[in-house]
Amino acid sequence: MTVENNDLMRRVRYALQLDDEEAARLVTRGGLSATESDAAAWRAREEEPAHAPCPDAALIALLEAFVLERRGPPPEPTPPRAERSSATSSPITARLTNNHVLKQLRIALELRASDVQALVGAGGGTLGTGEIGALFRKPGTRNYRSCGDQVLRQFLAALAARREG
Repeated sequence: MTVENNDLMRRVRYALQLDDEEAARLVTRGGLSATESDAAAWRAREEEPAHAPCPDAALIALLEAFVLERRGPPPEPTPPRAERSSATSSPITARLTNNHVLKQLRIALELRASDVQALVGAGGGTLGTGEIGALFRKPGTRNYRSCGDQVLRQFLAALAARREG
Protein backbone atom coordinates (compact mmCIF):
# COMPACT_ATOMS: atom_id res chain seq x y z
CA MET A 1 0.00 0.00 0.00
CA THR A 2 1.44 3.36 -0.94
CA VAL A 3 -0.73 5.62 1.22
CA GLU A 4 1.25 6.36 4.36
CA ASN A 5 -0.42 4.78 7.39
CA ASN A 6 -0.59 8.00 9.42
CA ASP A 7 -2.41 9.75 6.58
CA LEU A 8 -4.79 6.82 6.23
CA MET A 9 -5.39 6.74 9.99
CA ARG A 10 -6.22 10.47 9.92
CA ARG A 11 -8.60 10.04 6.97
CA VAL A 12 -10.39 7.04 8.47
CA ARG A 13 -10.74 8.74 11.86
CA TYR A 14 -12.03 11.94 10.25
CA ALA A 15 -14.55 10.02 8.14
CA LEU A 16 -15.75 8.08 11.19
CA GLN A 17 -15.52 11.08 13.54
CA LEU A 18 -13.22 9.35 16.04
CA ASP A 19 -11.28 11.38 18.60
CA ASP A 20 -8.02 10.18 20.22
CA GLU A 21 -9.80 8.51 23.14
CA GLU A 22 -12.22 6.59 20.90
CA ALA A 23 -9.46 5.59 18.45
CA ALA A 24 -7.27 4.26 21.28
CA ARG A 25 -10.24 2.36 22.73
CA LEU A 26 -11.01 0.75 19.38
CA VAL A 27 -7.38 -0.19 18.71
CA THR A 28 -7.21 -1.78 22.16
CA ARG A 29 -10.49 -3.61 21.62
CA GLY A 30 -9.08 -4.83 18.32
CA GLY A 31 -6.29 -6.59 20.17
CA LEU A 32 -3.41 -4.10 20.22
CA SER A 33 -2.46 -2.04 23.26
CA ALA A 34 -2.86 1.71 22.61
CA THR A 35 -3.19 4.88 24.65
CA GLU A 36 -4.65 8.29 23.82
CA SER A 37 -1.12 9.60 23.36
CA ASP A 38 -0.44 6.80 20.85
CA ALA A 39 -3.58 7.74 18.93
CA ALA A 40 -2.57 11.42 18.99
CA ALA A 41 0.93 10.55 17.73
CA TRP A 42 -0.51 8.49 14.86
CA ARG A 43 -2.76 11.41 13.96
CA ALA A 44 0.10 13.94 13.99
CA ARG A 45 1.72 14.97 10.71
CA GLU A 46 5.37 14.16 10.00
CA GLU A 47 6.58 17.70 10.66
CA GLU A 48 4.98 17.78 14.11
CA PRO A 49 7.16 16.78 17.08
CA ALA A 50 4.54 14.37 18.49
CA HIS A 51 4.51 12.29 15.25
CA ALA A 52 5.01 8.53 15.50
CA PRO A 53 4.69 6.03 12.64
CA CYS A 54 1.36 4.21 12.67
CA PRO A 55 1.84 0.44 12.32
CA ASP A 56 -0.35 -1.66 10.03
CA ALA A 57 -1.50 -3.57 13.12
CA ALA A 58 -3.01 -0.42 14.66
CA LEU A 59 -5.13 0.31 11.58
CA ILE A 60 -6.18 -3.32 11.28
CA ALA A 61 -7.13 -3.44 14.98
CA LEU A 62 -9.11 -0.19 14.70
CA LEU A 63 -11.05 -1.48 11.68
CA GLU A 64 -11.70 -4.90 13.23
CA ALA A 65 -13.02 -3.32 16.43
CA PHE A 66 -15.16 -0.88 14.43
CA VAL A 67 -16.77 -3.83 12.64
CA LEU A 68 -17.35 -5.60 15.98
CA GLU A 69 -18.96 -2.50 17.48
CA ARG A 70 -21.23 -1.86 14.51
CA ARG A 71 -22.11 -5.43 13.52
CA GLY A 72 -21.32 -7.57 16.57
CA PRO A 73 -19.23 -10.73 16.69
CA PRO A 74 -19.39 -13.24 13.84
CA PRO A 75 -22.07 -15.92 14.20
CA GLU A 76 -21.01 -18.98 16.20
CA PRO A 77 -20.00 -21.69 15.51
CA THR A 78 -17.93 -21.10 12.41
CA PRO A 79 -16.70 -24.37 10.96
CA PRO A 80 -12.99 -24.28 10.08
CA ARG A 81 -12.28 -23.88 6.39
CA ALA A 82 -9.36 -25.67 4.80
CA GLU A 83 -8.38 -22.69 2.64
CA ARG A 84 -8.22 -20.26 5.58
CA SER A 85 -4.60 -19.47 6.38
CA SER A 86 -3.23 -18.30 9.71
CA ALA A 87 -2.86 -14.77 8.26
CA THR A 88 -6.59 -14.50 7.60
CA SER A 89 -7.68 -16.04 10.88
CA SER A 90 -5.79 -13.47 12.97
CA PRO A 91 -6.63 -9.89 11.99
CA ILE A 92 -3.54 -8.40 13.65
CA THR A 93 -1.16 -10.45 11.51
CA ALA A 94 -2.99 -9.73 8.24
CA ARG A 95 -1.39 -7.41 5.70
CA LEU A 96 -3.05 -4.03 5.38
CA THR A 97 -4.25 -3.12 1.90
CA ASN A 98 -6.60 -0.50 0.53
CA ASN A 99 -8.97 -3.34 -0.36
CA HIS A 100 -8.96 -4.49 3.29
CA VAL A 101 -9.74 -0.97 4.56
CA LEU A 102 -12.55 -0.53 2.03
CA LYS A 103 -14.01 -3.96 2.81
CA GLN A 104 -13.95 -3.44 6.59
CA LEU A 105 -15.67 -0.07 6.30
CA ARG A 106 -18.26 -1.49 3.90
CA ILE A 107 -19.02 -4.30 6.36
CA ALA A 108 -19.16 -2.07 9.44
CA LEU A 109 -21.36 0.56 7.79
CA GLU A 110 -23.53 -2.07 6.07
CA LEU A 111 -22.96 -0.57 2.64
CA ARG A 112 -24.05 -2.27 -0.57
CA ALA A 113 -21.95 -2.19 -3.72
CA SER A 114 -24.20 0.56 -5.05
CA ASP A 115 -23.57 2.61 -1.88
CA VAL A 116 -19.80 2.25 -2.31
CA GLN A 117 -20.14 3.19 -5.98
CA ALA A 118 -22.17 6.28 -5.05
CA LEU A 119 -19.66 7.33 -2.39
CA VAL A 120 -16.71 6.99 -4.78
CA GLY A 121 -18.72 9.01 -7.30
CA ALA A 122 -19.50 11.68 -4.72
CA GLY A 123 -15.78 11.84 -3.96
CA GLY A 124 -15.04 12.62 -7.61
CA GLY A 125 -14.29 9.15 -8.98
CA THR A 126 -16.04 6.80 -11.35
CA LEU A 127 -16.26 3.05 -10.93
CA GLY A 128 -18.58 0.62 -12.64
CA THR A 129 -20.56 -2.03 -10.80
CA GLY A 130 -18.18 -4.75 -11.98
CA GLU A 131 -15.19 -2.77 -10.82
CA ILE A 132 -16.70 -2.36 -7.35
CA GLY A 133 -17.28 -6.11 -7.11
CA ALA A 134 -13.70 -6.78 -8.19
CA LEU A 135 -12.40 -4.71 -5.26
CA PHE A 136 -14.03 -7.10 -2.78
CA ARG A 137 -12.77 -10.35 -4.31
CA LYS A 138 -9.97 -12.37 -2.72
CA PRO A 139 -6.50 -11.59 -4.06
CA GLY A 140 -5.48 -14.04 -6.75
CA THR A 141 -9.03 -14.83 -7.85
CA ARG A 142 -10.33 -14.12 -11.29
CA ASN A 143 -11.24 -10.46 -11.85
CA TYR A 144 -9.64 -9.30 -8.56
CA ARG A 145 -8.72 -5.62 -8.69
CA SER A 146 -6.41 -3.82 -6.34
CA CYS A 147 -7.96 -0.69 -4.82
CA GLY A 148 -5.91 2.35 -5.72
CA ASP A 149 -5.03 5.10 -3.28
CA GLN A 150 -7.17 7.62 -5.16
CA VAL A 151 -10.29 5.42 -5.02
CA LEU A 152 -9.87 4.97 -1.26
CA ARG A 153 -9.33 8.72 -0.79
CA GLN A 154 -12.46 9.49 -2.82
CA PHE A 155 -14.49 6.99 -0.79
CA LEU A 156 -13.25 8.37 2.55
CA ALA A 157 -13.78 12.00 1.50
CA ALA A 158 -17.38 11.32 0.49
CA LEU A 159 -17.96 9.27 3.64
CA ALA A 160 -16.69 12.16 5.77
CA ALA A 161 -18.90 14.63 3.91
CA ARG A 162 -21.92 12.34 4.32
CA ARG A 163 -21.35 11.86 8.06
CA GLU A 164 -20.94 15.62 8.59
CA GLY A 165 -24.21 16.44 6.85
